Amino acid sequence: MPADYSTPFCTNSAGRYEGMPGRLKEILERSGVGLSDEELLDVLWLARNLPNGVRPLLRPPAPAASSRRAAERGEPRSPGENDPARPGTHPTPSVAPHSLFPLHASPRGKKSARAEPASHRTHAVRTPGPQALPSSHLTLGKALRPLRQRLPDPRRQVLDVPRTVDAMAETGIPEAVTRPARSRWLSLLLLIDDGVSMVLWKRMASEVRSLMEHAGAFRDVRVLGLNTRGSAAPLLTNHPYLRQGPYLPPAALCDPTGGTLALVISDGVGEAWRGGRMSEATALWARQQPTAILQTLPTRLWANSGIPVRPWHVTSARRGGPTTAWRVSDPRLPADLVSFDAVPIPVLEPTPAAVGDWARLIASPSATAVLSLWDTRRSATETRRVGNRHGPDAEAVLRFRGAASPEAYRLAAHFAAVAPVTPPVMRMIQEALGPPTDAGHLVEVFLGGLMHNTASVTPGRRPRPDAFDFSDSTRRILLGALPARELLRTTRLIADRLASSARHTPSFTSWVTHPGGEAAADIPERSFARLEERLLKRLGIASPVGASLDSHPAPAPRTRDRQQPPVARRAVTGRATPSSAVHKKVKILMVDDQPENLLAQEAVLSPLEHTVVRASSGQEALSALNEDEFAVVLLAAQMSGMDGYETAAHIKRLSPTRDIPIIFVSNREMNSHATYRAYAAGAVDLVSRPYDSWVLRGKVTAFVDLHKVNMQLREQEAWLRVEEPTLLRQLSAHFVDAERQAHDLTGRLQGASPEVRATASRLEHALSELRQVLHGVLDSQDE
Repeated sequence: MPADYSTPFCTNSAGRYEGMPGRLKEILERSGVGLSDEELLDVLWLARNLPNGVRPLLRPPAPAASSRRAAERGEPRSPGENDPARPGTHPTPSVAPHSLFPLHASPRGKKSARAEPASHRTHAVRTPGPQALPSSHLTLGKALRPLRQRLPDPRRQVLDVPRTVDAMAETGIPEAVTRPARSRWLSLLLLIDDGVSMVLWKRMASEVRSLMEHAGAFRDVRVLGLNTRGSAAPLLTNHPYLRQGPYLPPAALCDPTGGTLALVISDGVGEAWRGGRMSEATALWARQQPTAILQTLPTRLWANSGIPVRPWHVTSARRGGPTTAWRVSDPRLPADLVSFDAVPIPVLEPTPAAVGDWARLIASPSATAVLSLWDTRRSATETRRVGNRHGPDAEAVLRFRGAASPEAYRLAAHFAAVAPVTPPVMRMIQEALGPPTDAGHLVEVFLGGLMHNTASVTPGRRPRPDAFDFSDSTRRILLGALPARELLRTTRLIADRLASSARHTPSFTSWVTHPGGEAAADIPERSFARLEERLLKRLGIASPVGASLDSHPAPAPRTRDRQQPPVARRAVTGRATPSSAVHKKVKILMVDDQPENLLAQEAVLSPLEHTVVRASSGQEALSALNEDEFAVVLLAAQMSGMDGYETAAHIKRLSPTRDIPIIFVSNREMNSHATYRAYAAGAVDLVSRPYDSWVLRGKVTAFVDLHKVNMQLREQEAWLRVEEPTLLRQLSAHFVDAERQAHDLTGRLQGASPEVRATASRLEHALSELRQVLHGVLDSQDE
């Protein structure tokens, strides 16, 4: 290690790093790259000791899947001789820095009625998805602690060393004495409902399985699929979601020894949950062993599913016994007024409180808790209400709009903007919208009858990833419910969340359009996110720097076509149209006396693709403001000479610059006095270093968009000022023509009734007055 790098990073009285490594670390932190002292020393050591010509240590892309595996899993096929999109070898393309790459949920399905686009070059990437369980695995694992008991197992024997030594000492004969081994006393049987609606809860089922396997509470965990569709349901399979036999009857799960715990994961939407078939199966299991249902739906939707519940006060009789041994009573009314005469089946919410109460009842005799038990009588007598899903798409959307909540209708519009969409992407969009939108609204959209599954199912093979799409007319109606700006804002939020969770465990496959893609796929026109090149590198997609993006960029979501008046559609030769300001690049002014701060801010703002102007002092900033128009000013609060507060005061005193928004950037957290000074000087926002690059870009983007709107309004005002005389003269000529026709009409009506002649005369007089008003306006403009 070189001597210069071995010294610790010290700071002076102002809080700044001293020494070259310290300065480098400060610049990296301001650029959004935080490294510890040891990590920075390792980087410097590698930079000095690596031989020349060594390429960067980047993770190469994952190898392409074979054609058979790609067909079975729904992944893009590997390029080769039979790939029409790749007739020969392609040179390794390169990508411009800070390019945005569309990320798609799924290739287009076969059931889509829209025309198929040309094949794109794509990469299949593993994307980190949102957590499905409402609570963390740690808190739910703690709730299972009562089940972590070890009891003597008569099936396993271990050597009893003290008794063996005593026996050998007494008899003198080498004799081994054994005793039953202590092991976990319960085995878990996890039954996963694989109904149509349960594709939304695959991630939750996977997380529950992982939680149970790592909780240390069970001897072993066995997973089975629960088929709740068809007249023969319920049936059991060895593989959930595979949808093929061999099938087992429910009675095959009964364990008379009481050493097995049965846990069913379902949303209660399948056909067998209504009418009593699933209640009979769960009652059969509950008479032999502890049995419970983990409900995946939010609690507010339980009453509408096939598993309605009612709270009861439960007292356990013995450890691990069947639930029929529980003593159940009403939590509020006396026992002689209300009695429970059914098999108690607890329905659990995936929260630590509900799981903890249930675990204590299983593990402890005489434990008490208030649990939600399945009201089997209500589910058996309730008729299923199914809407008519046939008919025109417009009627289907109207039925959905009348039955669904406003949040669900808004969520459906977001799905339509990026469809075909997979369940993990649905969850990601729902979480990006934030409260009050929750998983219940996602269920409303999924079961609303507007979406159809585009994935093909082949018997004997695992199905392709489930992707769901809308018809063209349904999509067009839903997209008209929201402005395109809101849809684009959601895609930015998803990209930000992917960037923050890129180091987490990936959970589902998505397809990114990339010129160096290793496969070809017919992707939809819209994407659910647009990723930067640096994020692709973190996801395992690395490429050289320097060329263009794919030849098939994904267009922005479409809005409703509005009929424009002829005057608005007519272009004015030699002048800008009113909408030209939207596509113009604007200028952003950065003011700081530290060059490294300006360099870090320019690197953060470079993805916005606007012109960034530097100023190293307050005087230089005022000169730049007098020469050019800027959308926003990033002003350092602490500067030598004229500081940020004085500079902001001069900016606000000048008439041409007083309306420019100013964002103060401070080297440390500002106290209340400094905050008051900043706002009093004219600041609109405050940022402290080290700042989040995504937050700073978001603040600057908001003020840039506001500046563009103001530019567009000024252009429209100037355009109307130029065009107004021409329009008024044209309108005046039309009135002259109309007045002449009205005069001719009055002459032809001489033989008509007095009322008709009076009406024609009033019309002629009104047109004459309007023409005189227009002439007066034109005369005043000419003066």
